[in-house]
Amino acid sequence: MSGRARTVWTEQHSLVLFCVGAAVAAAFIGGGQTPVIGVGMIVLIVLTVGISLCVDGFVALCVGLVAAAIAVFLFKVEDVWGSDHFWTVLVAAVTMLVLCWVAGQLGSALRTIAQGKPQAGVGDAGVAPAVGSLGLLTRPSATVRLTEEIERAEASHTPLTVWAVTVRPTDSRLDAGAVTRLKRGVARLIESQARTSDVPFMVSDSTVGVILPATDSAAAWDVIGPIVDAAARSTFADRATGDRRQLSECAELHSGLVALDSGSTTAEDLIDAAVQAAGPPAYDRAGGR
Repeated sequence: MSGRARTVWTEQHSLVLFCVGAAVAAAFIGGGQTPVIGVGMIVLIVLTVGISLCVDGFVALCVGLVAAAIAVFLFKVEDVWGSDHFWTVLVAAVTMLVLCWVAGQLGSALRTIAQGKPQAGVGDAGVAPAVGSLGLLTRPSATVRLTEEIERAEASHTPLTVWAVTVRPTDSRLDAGAVTRLKRGVARLIESQARTSDVPFMVSDSTVGVILPATDSAAAWDVIGPIVDAAARSTFADRATGDRRQLSECAELHSGLVALDSGSTTAEDLIDAAVQAAGPPAYDRAGGR
């Protein structure tokens, strides 16, 4: 299980434990009063938590407000009221409110998993991020996504392009850590500056790919140009010298762009062509930029 998957798993367990703890606390508070309050609180907990698990966090918060009001009503009806019982009533009401909200969050998370929606580090290769790649998709994952985009582009007669950018260090004095930070910095910048419709992915530790739906070659270069310029001006930490260095001083960026056409009709063909175009030996010949 990946680190991210363990994090998701731990978060879900934490929500469950919190719900159990809050429910026990609310039941204990009610049980310490009159029998009617004790039974009423238990029934209220079971009913409202069950409802909250079936809705999202916001609706569950509304359910919690109703549950808190009912809890206060129980205390008032049983004459457990006044300044002597203020904190008891307040804690019971707040506990019900928070319990329902957390149950709503837990329910939403469980439904997301049950529906098979993408979870980082969970599921098959089609939804798993590349290890150590800042959460970007792996090449197999991107191939699945690109296949879908190709089918959509062919059905709607819209353009589709794939961009690849390779980072090639030129300063032999850079240690392995500096090279890793340099490459990760480029990947992070591309991911942050890509359009919401674009799909960045990791081809290798040195090459980042981006799927550009509904974008022809001319429009793609308009998108890519500012990103490449920003990447060239970006800096990274060179711990050997204790300074931040500009990428353009110690590395080259090689870009390759290919468009969907009759000659490249599969996802693998498009990715391979983009990577080849971004390769330093074929850089000029392949139309890199």
